[in-house]
Amino acid sequence: MSAPAQLDTPREAAAWLHARVRGALSTDSRAVGVGDGFIAWPGAATDGRRFVGDALAQGASAV
Repeated sequence: MSAPAQLDTPREAAAWLHARVRGALSTDSRAVGVGDGFIAWPGAATDGRRFVGDALAQGASAV
């Protein structure tokens, strides 16, 4: 896995995602498929960062 990207602006973040994600973006690791991006953030019910490994195992191309 490569080092985390340093993204300083929303434009840089959008370009980074566009170059990597070929499918959808999701905050639900159970819905992630090959080429999708997974957005992992702490939520009210659970911390999505706990599921980064699951999303990668299911083929996420960006986390």
